[in-house]
Amino acid sequence: MKMEVPCEVMSYTKNRRKAMVRVFMEEGSSRRSITRHVISHDGGKTFIGHNPDSMAISFNQDSDVRLKSACRKVEFLANATERAEALVAEEEVSEEVKASFETLKNQLHEARMAFEAAREYQKKVQEEFPLEVIFVPGRMKIRQ
Repeated sequence: MKMEVPCEVMSYTKNRRKAMVRVFMEEGSSRRSITRHVISHDGGKTFIGHNPDSMAISFNQDSDVRLKSACRKVEFLANATERAEALVAEEEVSEEVKASFETLKNQLHEARMAFEAAREYQKKVQEEFPLEVIFVPGRMKIRQ
């Protein structure tokens, strides 16, 4: 479910499919407002548009970077572990090489755990800071 944001409609298009809305971000005499162009799919009762929270984009970009980095690390270590495992299975190798192979397997396990943590972080960011939100006209509570 997308996050709902209260707003005030400033203007509609003729068919009421698009509008410009105002969202108040602070309260008091010096309250700040943001305007957004939004699209309606239900005749002007609710609108869908970009999140007015400026942190949404940066948090989502950060979570994407973390997830891609963790994914690349897992892929690299999985390939290295696979090659090392083939080498250890085919030839007799020293104890140092076997110890290095075990270290590589541990690093792969840690990288997979970091990947899962990055995936959970991205899921949490997308829930708390979605890029698209639903604008609901008429409910003018102040966002904090």
